[in-house]
Amino acid sequence: MITDLYIGVDLGTGSCRCAVVDNKVKLIGFEEGDYKSNNVSGKWIEQDPEAIFECFVEVVSRAVAKAKDKYPKNRFQGISIGGALHSVMALGPKSEPLTGIITWADTRAFPQAEKIKAISKGKLFYNETGCPPHAMYPVFKIGWLGENQLDIYQKTSKFISAKEYVVFRLTGELMVDTSVASGSGLLNVHTLDWDQNSLAIAGIGSNKLSTLCTPMTIIPELIPHIADTIGIPATTPLVLGASDAFASSIGSGAVNSWQATCMVGTSGALRVISEYPWLDEKGRSWCYCIEEGRWLIGGAINNGGLAFAWLRNLVNKNLPNYEFSFDELMNLAEKVKPGANDLLCLPFFSGERSPNWNEHARAAFYGLTLEHNLSHISRAIIEAICFRIRSLLDILSDSPIKINQVKASGGFTKSKLWLQIMSDVLNKELIVPAVGETSCLGTTFWALKNHGVINNYQEFGDLIPNGKIFEPDRIESEVYQDIYQKYLQLYSKVSDLYKKP
Repeated sequence: MITDLYIGVDLGTGSCRCAVVDNKVKLIGFEEGDYKSNNVSGKWIEQDPEAIFECFVEVVSRAVAKAKDKYPKNRFQGISIGGALHSVMALGPKSEPLTGIITWADTRAFPQAEKIKAISKGKLFYNETGCPPHAMYPVFKIGWLGENQLDIYQKTSKFISAKEYVVFRLTGELMVDTSVASGSGLLNVHTLDWDQNSLAIAGIGSNKLSTLCTPMTIIPELIPHIADTIGIPATTPLVLGASDAFASSIGSGAVNSWQATCMVGTSGALRVISEYPWLDEKGRSWCYCIEEGRWLIGGAINNGGLAFAWLRNLVNKNLPNYEFSFDELMNLAEKVKPGANDLLCLPFFSGERSPNWNEHARAAFYGLTLEHNLSHISRAIIEAICFRIRSLLDILSDSPIKINQVKASGGFTKSKLWLQIMSDVLNKELIVPAVGETSCLGTTFWALKNHGVINNYQEFGDLIPNGKIFEPDRIESEVYQDIYQKYLQLYSKVSDLYKKP
């Protein structure tokens, strides 16, 4: 019997992950690989586009080989790619890279974003694109290139994302799906077309961008020698797919508007799928269009696991004969009661995005005494990250969307303590999907739909099994509601200090 197989690839900011599934979304093969970001100069964060493509080919070929070992009689019926948001690079007249891939973490365009924020155009920009004016968005990075690297800017034939580059190398086509385009700050979330005001901010015409397509756009053939290296027929259709953020949501089974996805990895996010766009009056959240009738609404924080990694690295630098693991720090935190003995942390080790969009925010501990130790500090950081996610939930609570359930994804799902604290702080049921690789699993949706296996998101969500379920502890949740209010008061007191010096 021949088994139909489908490939989903998560092309993230720091790694590439590939899942091969059958028509029941059962994981048949999985592989992953990392690529580096380079601090080119100050706040310039770039990646080598060729290194990312090579990693893509290697990871997908290994996952395909695993699937073939399990099912020698197979047919690969489609491949789809989910791409990280907010990256941009310049291609020359012969489609050669003129720059590295500038990632979301690159903040060189901070002055360009602040300029728009400071004038009336900032509100217009948000209302049309769903993107708060911030340096992470490619529209401002393109503007920065025009002001600071005019020679490259003028030579550029196309400005594209990392995903677009991989699709181009795989198929020869320059196409961008609406969800990745929406995360650039260049797409109008109401018309689903390039936004003229944003194009003016970047100083470009739409001819400098890839062909705008829906996630279900099909490229019928792959470049033969690339397909051969991967180990699949060149006639395997590539279904364009969407962003890794949206793929992670549906890959966790959160396909309804009453289900949110909470992700904590290096950074963090809380997002929900909506059938209509919603823009916060205060501009605290983003709203990205996926396709007609589907928008992704939420917010993202800079300091997720990054904050906890800072503590681990700091401690281990001063322990020459011992190295703390993340699990050991978690075990220490578990010994401490909620509130970490009145120790609060503002975890802004790398500025902050949602909900306050303050690049100048800095980390701080409040209430530190001689009685506190590493256990308390560990717990305070974990709680602080959960408070940041709670602040995103508060924004969505102001919308017509009513969230009853939260699906968890990202590295924090490996810690029972962290998951329970998150459930208590949010005061919501928290469900961990049985399969942790939600982004690449979710990306298989488009390949499966193209082959007629499933018809819609609901059918796909029904195929995603749940793992562990965490219910908020009534007593500890009440404790955290009080602590969270103190946390908000603390932020309010020090926020003026975060303004420009």
